[in-house]
Amino acid sequence: MDSKQIGAIAAVAIIAVAAIAGVLILNNNQNEDEFKVAYLEKGYYTFHVAFDKGFYDDLGFKVKPVIVGGSGQDAINAVLAGDATVAATGDAPYVNTLASNGPDKFVGLCMYDETTKASAGHKWVTTSKCPVKLTPIEGKSATDAENDAAAEAIKAYDGTLTVGLVSGSTTLTTFMKWCMHYGIGYSEESGTKEKIQIKKFPTGGEAITALGKGAIDMLGGSNPIPTNAVDKVSGAFIWGDCKVLGEPTALVLCTIKAKYDANVERMEKFVEATYKANKWISENIDEAVKICQTKSSVKDAATIKDALLNSPIEVCWKNINGALFDAWALTAKLNGFENITSETFKNSCPIADKINAYEKIRDEIPETKL
Repeated sequence: MDSKQIGAIAAVAIIAVAAIAGVLILNNNQNEDEFKVAYLEKGYYTFHVAFDKGFYDDLGFKVKPVIVGGSGQDAINAVLAGDATVAATGDAPYVNTLASNGPDKFVGLCMYDETTKASAGHKWVTTSKCPVKLTPIEGKSATDAENDAAAEAIKAYDGTLTVGLVSGSTTLTTFMKWCMHYGIGYSEESGTKEKIQIKKFPTGGEAITALGKGAIDMLGGSNPIPTNAVDKVSGAFIWGDCKVLGEPTALVLCTIKAKYDANVERMEKFVEATYKANKWISENIDEAVKICQTKSSVKDAATIKDALLNSPIEVCWKNINGALFDAWALTAKLNGFENITSETFKNSCPIADKINAYEKIRDEIPETKL
């Protein structure tokens, strides 16, 4: 992908995040007697467990859930609109919001679920009708060889493939990085001559519907989007994922800095309670899975277990593997923010020293009864 492509993509991103910046300044009017956490119903299992087990009950203030649809950007939008106090999100929506406003306007509170090794959390799905012959992966994640073979097949195709991705999602920028890794050109412009045309959707469900109707050739997403696509679309299968990139990832709690400044003690208590919830999850995986089955529309125990065991489950603000903040800086650059660096993100959490002193929860994936 050349500089013109990056420039075109960046221009679209800058227009979108400029609108977000205006919202941030105008909407900070939430009732301060309420502390609300916005998160997606699917996949954000920490909060299902935390609320069910009462980890937020004795903080001296009432914590309420705000369930959103779509992507983590919708959780951030709830904070920007004054409908929530903090947002739980994948890293890309957090990165883009901070980059568009600056760390003096938007801050991170903690990483509460991060991977210390290459993640396969973002997967690529197509169907038997795809004009490029791709092969289903054999294991739970794609090998480098499987990703390599798929990339070569796409590069050899004499045409353009349409890929559906949720607007503002971490998967969106992760797929861009996958294309860059293999030198595959991509664009959001209709009629592009690049190998990939990215089509954005408000929700994963709409992308799955488009795949089923043949309106797109493939889609990308984190669970449960890939699993639902395979279950609902005839002939659908997973052909690759992001593991080949070797990047650590994190889920983030974040908020408007003005909200943080007005509620420092509450913010710290909330983050500490979230840490305690994650510690309980680590020690009670089987029960945590059962709770999530009752609270989430995702009912498959294996899917939930994989999510809970995907990382060491920390609450911290660390440059995981010495690479996470660099990965975030690249995400910012892909969205048109050239002056945002890894140091920007390193210094963007006002309680980093406090939470980095928390006892480490675990290193290894524990045995379970499931």
